Amino acid sequence: MASSHTDLEENLKCSVCLEIFKDPVVLRCSHSFCKECLESTWCQKLVKECPLCRHTTKRSPFKNLSLKGACESFVEEKRRRISAQNQGVLCDVHGLKHELFCIDDQKLVCLKCVSQDHKKHNFCSIDKAAEEHRNKLQKPLQELESKLQTLIDKKATFATLARKLQAQGQQTETQIKEEFKKLYQFLREEEEARLSALRDEQKKKQEKIMEKTAEVEGLHTSLSEQIKKIKDDLKHDANLFLHNFRDTEERVKFTVPDPKLDLGSLINVSKHVGNLRYKVCEKMKHLCPYYPVILDPNTKSTNLEVSPDLTSITCSSQVLLTSPEKRFCYILGSEGFSSGVHTWQVDLEHSEHWALGVVTESTKRLQNLSSCSMLVSCIKGKCSWTPVAPKIKKVCVVLDMTKKQVVFSDPDTNVTMISYQYKYTEKMYPCFFPFSRIPLKILPSV
Repeated sequence: MASSHTDLEENLKCSVCLEIFKDPVVLRCSHSFCKECLESTWCQKLVKECPLCRHTTKRSPFKNLSLKGACESFVEEKRRRISAQNQGVLCDVHGLKHELFCIDDQKLVCLKCVSQDHKKHNFCSIDKAAEEHRNKLQKPLQELESKLQTLIDKKATFATLARKLQAQGQQTETQIKEEFKKLYQFLREEEEARLSALRDEQKKKQEKIMEKTAEVEGLHTSLSEQIKKIKDDLKHDANLFLHNFRDTEERVKFTVPDPKLDLGSLINVSKHVGNLRYKVCEKMKHLCPYYPVILDPNTKSTNLEVSPDLTSITCSSQVLLTSPEKRFCYILGSEGFSSGVHTWQVDLEHSEHWALGVVTESTKRLQNLSSCSMLVSCIKGKCSWTPVAPKIKKVCVVLDMTKKQVVFSDPDTNVTMISYQYKYTEKMYPCFFPFSRIPLKILPSV
């Protein structure tokens, strides 16, 4: 059937364009061509002749309506067959409708396929085979849908993170500007104070010099008067000179004081500019405390609040539980330690519900309180160390990476609460567990 269909298609092709006839016309010699193809051929010649038999004609060709109808029907049938083949309805080899499904070859077959190439094979109905194959695809389809939902969820998560990142960036930028604003304000005030001290010293010493200058001018006037009188006496005749000699002699004995300035008459430059930057930095220490541990807000539980300077942590809602193993809040330090000795102190502010610990890098994502193997805690008045000390206000944590030891102590009494030896070789991170609205504050180094 496929062969006869091909033969029919060849008979319906224009000999000029080799395509299915479009608007066919017929000549007196009975040969047919596409109207456009024939006119195009004749435009290049002086004589109108048939492109196949060269038979000349003077009359215009006639429309071949029957051939046009046949071509349109063939094109439509071909389009339908191609569509059916694409949809798997017709057999690619025989052009017949598929009737069965070959179980052995796992393919659709027509009746001719059965009699020719699929003898002694097992068959089933197309509907049954389709149902079985549909069922086979359900599980992988569900897995794909699950993956699609996972991608949708991830996209939403990433979008949320992008918004959070933008807000976090703006907030951090504002905080940085505020910190520098405080530093600028301090430096401006310190500059003004030091310039004021310089001006005060300059003014006082200037006044002292002016006093001495006035004193010298007074002495100068007095001495000039005495000299003038002495010279006048020397000009008198002998009798008058000798008569006033004793007074003249006393004038010659006039003593002139020697006005002197103190050694520190000039500005003490070294006092004002010597080690100026260092001295300013020393005074800035109250504005620039150093904290041995800084909190990492990206690791905090959702119900925790971190102070802007990342040194204090508070639970936003009361999380005092009968069993903290079931639910807990925590946050890590921003830096992990892999060598050396590290010390930090935490102000508890009279809280009775807290825990402090050290965790390894591989256990940073804690599941419960017990997953932090090295800690000291006080929950609902129950302390993890023995003997139980009186209520403490601070805890000092010493992490000695050389001795592989963690020590928790009361810095006010220097009493060790509890210590741990470990064998880990990983980085170690400070960990904080607040269980109430009373904050845990990391104290600056002294």
